[in-house]
Amino acid sequence: MADSGIWTQAASHIRIPSTEDKIFKDECIFSFETPDLADGVFICMRSFLAIGPKLVKKYAAVTGCSVFLQYKIKKEFKKRDQNIDPRPVKLALGVPGGFELPQDRYSVSEQWTLFLIPQGQKLVLPNPIGPTVSAADTTRLMDLGLPANLAKAIIMVQLAESALLVEERASTVAAWEEENMRPVSAHAMNLEQLDNGIRISPSGWKCCACDLKENLWLNLTDGSINCGRRFWDGSGGNNHAVEHYQRTKYPLAVKLGTITTKPFIC
Repeated sequence: MADSGIWTQAASHIRIPSTEDKIFKDECIFSFETPDLADGVFICMRSFLAIGPKLVKKYAAVTGCSVFLQYKIKKEFKKRDQNIDPRPVKLALGVPGGFELPQDRYSVSEQWTLFLIPQGQKLVLPNPIGPTVSAADTTRLMDLGLPANLAKAIIMVQLAESALLVEERASTVAAWEEENMRPVSAHAMNLEQLDNGIRISPSGWKCCACDLKENLWLNLTDGSINCGRRFWDGSGGNNHAVEHYQRTKYPLAVKLGTITTKPFIC
């Protein structure tokens, strides 16, 4: 049972994380010490920054923060089933028969301890158990004699994803989206396509004006195939795709053999 007087007084120095707060759990922001080391990291219950054990007292003295959650993890490699071939047979990640993800190779156990620094008081805390545990489930912590606001702040930190993990995932998604982003031409929204009987064969294309068979563009309105621009050195096409646009004002063409769509006007 906790000394309720000490922790009630300490609770006035903490904050309950909001949805806007980032909670750092993966490593010390100064020394890059990690939770899997012997003394783990200490998460400040006001700033939610992770501080290494060698720096936590100095951090407390400089900032005036006194309440910390010590977070330690222990990784144990899982025993392999000798009857299962570890070699992947599927081009997939994290599924049976596919490539293993790093976290699939070991199990992780957590250890949480509430510290008051520099006073030195500490209280070993229970881990949040099960996928149905929510931030509102503070019963086990309040049974230890902790005030309600401190109990709520603790369980929210315990259940939160690390800010570094969230940022890494977001940057990966953003990079993928940027790499795969395709601008949509305004002309594609109301593109006219003529029913003029033209059918495009899967091969054997040539410019309808000069018989060139390279650097060909298919106009998406009337289906005509014309060669591209002439380059400064005389190579490339004969400008027939551009000339076709100048005559018809049909704005969109796609380069045959690729997925590149080109608007002749912006």
